[in-house]
Amino acid sequence: MKITGPLDDNEIPKYLHALGIPGMADIHVHFLPEPMMRKVWTYFDGAEENYGRPWHPISHG
Repeated sequence: MKITGPLDDNEIPKYLHALGIPGMADIHVHFLPEPMMRKVWTYFDGAEENYGRPWHPISHG
């Protein structure tokens, strides 16, 4: 049986089911050297000045 990939977002659930995959998650992470990570957070800390919107980081405690 040949399974072809989805052509649009609406076909994804059927495609995953055909592969026997119950679901999926989109996870975005960064693994950066500490000096670069400091620069990233410095940029985010100045978000409103840098791109006009305040930055409200999500924290999980």
